[in-house]
Amino acid sequence: MPPIYGTLQVIDTLKAYNNQSVLQYGEDNLAAFLQMLLDAHNKLVTEMFSRFMGTPPDRLTTYGTNMSVPRMIDIDEFGLADAEKSPLAQDVVGFPLRRKQVVLQWTRDYLANTTPYQLAAQVLAIQDADILDIYASIRRALFTATNNTTYVDRLVDNATFTLKRLVNADGAVLPPQPIGGTTFNGATHTHYLATASLAEADALALIETVREHGFVGGGKIVVAINKAQESAYRAFSGFSAYGDPRLVYSVTPSTPRADGAVDFVNLEDRAIGIHSAAEVQVKPWVPASYMTAYIEGGVGMPTLGWRAFRGNNLGQITPAPQPALGSSSPTPAGPGPGDLRIVADLDRYPLHARASERLYGVSVWNRLGAAVLYIGGGAYVTPTFTT
Repeated sequence: MPPIYGTLQVIDTLKAYNNQSVLQYGEDNLAAFLQMLLDAHNKLVTEMFSRFMGTPPDRLTTYGTNMSVPRMIDIDEFGLADAEKSPLAQDVVGFPLRRKQVVLQWTRDYLANTTPYQLAAQVLAIQDADILDIYASIRRALFTATNNTTYVDRLVDNATFTLKRLVNADGAVLPPQPIGGTTFNGATHTHYLATASLAEADALALIETVREHGFVGGGKIVVAINKAQESAYRAFSGFSAYGDPRLVYSVTPSTPRADGAVDFVNLEDRAIGIHSAAEVQVKPWVPASYMTAYIEGGVGMPTLGWRAFRGNNLGQITPAPQPALGSSSPTPAGPGPGDLRIVADLDRYPLHARASERLYGVSVWNRLGAAVLYIGGGAYVTPTFTT
């Protein structure tokens, strides 16, 4: 995962103008630089989360193909097996849409006295707030164990529908395992696990809860942990750590090392090794005393859905851009759906802004695509969210 602060290379170019105010530098010139900052930020956000989040086609959709598998019948050369049906009972999942905003205003006197670099630093602070809010949205989507049956789509038409969580014994019809045919009881099967004392068997059970449903498409299972659990996880006998690229290791056949390099700078967000069928990663959005296993990448349905406002049709569908009159080229698209953007009273004067905002929402899409383990007690407890 790329570091989110790659945008600093853009803002550093403004230091050369520290002897000028924003008005002397030119509002149009600075607005172009700030848009570069936002574009880089939005691109990095997309790269960071596209591995396990996708964009659903509508605010309500289905996950999986919960179809029972028919039986192959042994017959002779004159026989004909009885007709069988494979009833389809897909589970409907919904996705929220919320307007998340940071109000940071300035006066003309401020623009006359502050430098372009100082104003750009304010935009970086907004980007920090944006990342923290996305982390909070992911935490709420993954670690909340009960369905939200009263969500109101107030930014569109006030329709009420349900936001589903991971499989939580709510009676949903679950498809059988595609290879071995193992079946699951939707009234009792849950992906919210708990243990009072973390042991390696608990971590392996977490991985197996995802793996047992089967998945294809070239993805992999990731175990995401809080940094507070890193030392405990490294102590598991079946864990193989990635090596520090600054060191030379002497490896014997009895002490293998995972084929990978650990990031020795970004300690809060990095892959640290291999455990069973999964890669273990430290993630800043995982609460302490919790860990999660999920499917990352591949061509299958992503674990989470990111709903973004796109302008029309219940805030979901974007019409194809139409060519400008007398031109064969499409009209510039502007900010992409769900992007962090500056909300200006007049588009021609973007620095005369009221706020910065992102319109989006995150919820579970593939209810079988992840599992959560709480390590603070014998029964699962939804964490207390402070942000």
